[in-house]
Amino acid sequence: MSKFALTALLATSLGCGLYLPATAQQAAPKTAAPVKDEPNPIVGTVGETKVTWEQVLARMQAENKDGLEQSIAAIVGKEAAKAFLGTPPKTEVTISRALAFKKLREEPTQQVTITLDTMLDEEAMRQEALKLNVHIGDQDVQDFLKKVLGFMRAKNQIPKNITDEQFLAQQGLTKESALRTMRPRVIAGALWVKDFEQSTLGHPLSPDDFRQARHILISAQRPPSKGKPDPAQDALALKSEKDALDKIKKIAEEIKSGKKTFEAAAAEYGEDGTKAQGGDLGVFARSAMVKDFETAAFALKPGVVSEPVKTQFGYHLIRVDKLGKELTPAQRDEALEQLKNRGVQAYIPKLRLKAKIQNLLRSAVPGVTKE
Repeated sequence: MSKFALTALLATSLGCGLYLPATAQQAAPKTAAPVKDEPNPIVGTVGETKVTWEQVLARMQAENKDGLEQSIAAIVGKEAAKAFLGTPPKTEVTISRALAFKKLREEPTQQVTITLDTMLDEEAMRQEALKLNVHIGDQDVQDFLKKVLGFMRAKNQIPKNITDEQFLAQQGLTKESALRTMRPRVIAGALWVKDFEQSTLGHPLSPDDFRQARHILISAQRPPSKGKPDPAQDALALKSEKDALDKIKKIAEEIKSGKKTFEAAAAEYGEDGTKAQGGDLGVFARSAMVKDFETAAFALKPGVVSEPVKTQFGYHLIRVDKLGKELTPAQRDEALEQLKNRGVQAYIPKLRLKAKIQNLLRSAVPGVTKE
């Protein structure tokens, strides 16, 4: 199993994405060429902290030996091909260890660039954790791994007849290597929570920042947002919005009169993926929903059906079933994990810019060249 594969499996079980090294999820930015005449050149920086070529090789030797072997084989094979197919062709070729690693540095494989990106991200997170006084201990990482495996068992992604250790072994991992893989994710999550509390909530996260609710959505056509005004399209959008509002008001009357329960109305009229579940949205945290929906949901008392709420999707009726304090810690934790997974994806690129990360290796990703 590749690095971060377990967290990717957790993402699948939670229905959301997770942090991956930069090169793995997008083309690396254009970067300067590495110094070629030094035995151990600097290949990356995070502020004033430097990462050397030998440190990258040591990391791969310790944690991705197969990837290092494949990378060297690719370089040696390329040099041999040049020699055997050149003009004139050679009958044999000799390549020293020093030359092989120099060529690999000049034309790094994706495994190499991912390793360096990961090291740079981890250093950026280490520095930010020191600034924010965020401390992640071994127990925090162990708890997270236990949570990952627990989520996977709940989703039947781990057979019931095998232990956690046996499952990890099937993925080519020991508990220790799995914990090493998880540590950056735990640190990234803790940093995101700190940033979320300061930048979004304006207060420490608490049970009051969670709700369990249902909704009924009646979709409305959105007017064109770009280009020249289109009176015909604008008129259609206005009519669609009026029709949606009229319909949601009639549904609200049916619920208020007792003609239909909220769940039955959602199953009959709802126009989104929650219809089959009677409009059930499950547990969510603040900022997980669009702003107007969130404002209404967090202002409602349990059991009360909202007035029609307009969002970019149309009109909603909302009913809060439980306040955050009425939810179990596990329910709140799972909702936070879903929000955290999405939040970390946006937080890491911002942290890279803030930390002034420079990757001085040329990317081997197709279509990306160095300056």
